[in-house]
Amino acid sequence: MKSIYFDESGSTGQNLSDFAQPVFTIASTDISQATAEHLLSHFDRLSQKEVKYSKIKKTSIGQRLFLDFLNEPILHGGTTKVYAVHKPFMIVTKLIDIIHEWIMHEAGQDFYQHKAALATANVFATTYPVLVGTTRFNRLLMRFVEAVRTKEKPFLQRFFKEVHEMHDYIVKKHGSEFADFLLPIFAEERAQAKHILNATIDELDPIIPSFMVHAHHWSAISNEMVEVVSDDSSALERWKEVCLEFSDPAGGTVSAEYYGQRIEYPLKLQSFRFVDSAAEPCVRVADLIAGGLADSVTPIANRTIQSAYQKAIFSKLSEREILLGAMWPATDVTPEALDAEGEAKANPAQIASQFLKKVRDSKHTKSG
Repeated sequence: MKSIYFDESGSTGQNLSDFAQPVFTIASTDISQATAEHLLSHFDRLSQKEVKYSKIKKTSIGQRLFLDFLNEPILHGGTTKVYAVHKPFMIVTKLIDIIHEWIMHEAGQDFYQHKAALATANVFATTYPVLVGTTRFNRLLMRFVEAVRTKEKPFLQRFFKEVHEMHDYIVKKHGSEFADFLLPIFAEERAQAKHILNATIDELDPIIPSFMVHAHHWSAISNEMVEVVSDDSSALERWKEVCLEFSDPAGGTVSAEYYGQRIEYPLKLQSFRFVDSAAEPCVRVADLIAGGLADSVTPIANRTIQSAYQKAIFSKLSEREILLGAMWPATDVTPEALDAEGEAKANPAQIASQFLKKVRDSKHTKSG
């Protein structure tokens, strides 16, 4: 059984709307322990008890050693992958999924055709900070996170109050047509926050959708079942059973395509093992890759300028095809720009939900 080692960077737990850390990354690798120890030996001269990217990046010699580390031939897209999440944008996509999608569904529209949900999120994330200012926009996202996480009436009221104030501000400054994206939230308020209340407490955690991107990748290229090995402080620990359900053959065999994205179930996750990263060199290598990407793209998320060192990291990860993808805002809103022309016969969220339902129905039948 193949072991895939994971680690993450930029996790702020329940404090998702900590905009001081706008990027979350998760890396994975299937290298051997001997290879990992060789890679980590690049940093021996730093005399660190545990090699961590957060320490390495602080000195010029650490930065030089890290770029040397990325030059190692074994680090390439066949052995190592990393995925990034722009956390404020992820909050926007969840707001669209939780609130806007049901409005479209009740109107008889499939919000995932032509990637309409993604286009809506892109418009919202790229235009509203300009219309209302970054501070007001981030406050709205923070109020939404509080509402979803707590489900408490005062926080729900604060969220809806923020939306009303933003709507009034936009209408006064720019005209009512620019405030249309907020109207579905008013419908959610009239529905007594039904869909926010139904959202799970971990609905907004970036770890699971990010991990599942990796899980699909390794399942697609592996000829055998895989063991997931991760740091024991990872949020994956409380989600492992759900992740394993996606590998249960009771869900049937699914193979579909969504605008070039291949969707196949069951996955090939055999088990999870949680370890102390200080004692597991392969996990420490994943930490370095995740930390390097997070450091490299944080200036982009903050709309500031990357240093030459940060540009060099991104260049290396791109050249080696280590980048697995990103959940990141863009100005692309047309089907052509999103590579979403024509009608999609598959809905990724629906396929995953149906697969899990079959697995859980099977378990219920057996237990009964």
